[in-house]
Amino acid sequence: MNRVLTIIAAIAALATPASAADRLTGYYNRECSPTHICDLGIKPSGPTSWAVTWEPFVYSGDGKPLCRREFVVNVGGPAGVLVDGIAHGRLGGGLVGVLVRGMGRLEVRAEGQGCVGIGMGGFYEAVGD
Repeated sequence: MNRVLTIIAAIAALATPASAADRLTGYYNRECSPTHICDLGIKPSGPTSWAVTWEPFVYSGDGKPLCRREFVVNVGGPAGVLVDGIAHGRLGGGLVGVLVRGMGRLEVRAEGQGCVGIGMGGFYEAVGD
């Protein structure tokens, strides 16, 4: 029982939503297929939440996204535990998680909901880094 309480206390000590804002807000992208690049824009929408826009583009295309997915993520995991560097939300019927993987690097995990043939999940780098 003491071990469980220690783990809960350690997780609670990591809960710092104000610093998480600095680590999530930004504009990121990644190569999401040999012919596509995926953009990820994250802006604050509340004290512990962010509005996320995801768009895939064709390399050397007309500059129009193939589709757009917009959703909100909140600090913490799906169970409501606040942990710095982790945010989650819902897109359609699936969960989406955003994890900080170092300065200027995020990982997105998503249950479906990308564009046809292009998944949202993967590692994104901050544009300009």
